[in-house]
Amino acid sequence: ADPHARCMCIFNLLAVLFQIMFQNNIKDLMHQFRLLKQIVQVGIPAALQLSITAFSNVFVQSYINQFGTIPMSGWTAYSKIDQLIFMPMQSLALSATTFVGQNFGAQKYDRIRQCVRVCMVMSIGVVGGLSALVLQFRHLLLGFFTADPDVVQVGAYAMLWIVPFNLVFCFVEVFAATMRGTGYS
Repeated sequence: ADPHARCMCIFNLLAVLFQIMFQNNIKDLMHQFRLLKQIVQVGIPAALQLSITAFSNVFVQSYINQFGTIPMSGWTAYSKIDQLIFMPMQSLALSATTFVGQNFGAQKYDRIRQCVRVCMVMSIGVVGGLSALVLQFRHLLLGFFTADPDVVQVGAYAMLWIVPFNLVFCFVEVFAATMRGTGYS
């Protein structure tokens, strides 16, 4: 459902842009096409990155499903909780794309460096804090999804091995967003 939602957002954005374009005269229409081209050049790679990540989770899930219902349930519960860590990180990275794009256009490169530093610190702080909370309360959080102690144990084991590495993705997300903001997607 995640890639479908992104596709619908892109479709809705394009529909609004086309509606705006066809309400103006021909001279304004050419400007709107240039704007649409710039939006698509940044938006499509960002959407592809997020879609590939979501699609790769399907493959991971299919391999885990081969181990039986308990590991499958534990992994599914863990992945739902893990998304709560990833959402703020992706939001900060998306805001970095906007800020970097504006400052790149204004040729204020010092502000781009400042933006990257601030977004990186905020991302590491938020993800580090959430990861610590998730690890501390992993059994309780997994208990919201299941009462089966075996499933909770498998999910908690996955969390112990995977959640600490979420901090690495802060660098990936913020630096990729910075590249998109400068037009190098």
